[in-house]
Amino acid sequence: MDDALKDHPEIIESIKSEEWIYSGTYSFIDLQASDFNLAIKKIRSFIENINAPTEYQLYGIALWSDVLEPLFPKDFRYNEN
Repeated sequence: MDDALKDHPEIIESIKSEEWIYSGTYSFIDLQASDFNLAIKKIRSFIENINAPTEYQLYGIALWSDVLEPLFPKDFRYNEN
């Protein structure tokens, strides 16, 4: 995720706030709608452009696709455009 959002350190900082420090959990809760959607787009693009993903990246891709992607349309901030 850090690589996908390297040009947006403020978004990374928000996603890796207290939840990250205490439990190693990413959180999109504090993001405004524009940053929420930008993060999703950047991470999707990053995933699409990974060549020869490592085992760790494959795990992250599966987690993103299977767990997180289905949640986005349920979030009021989500804009699929």
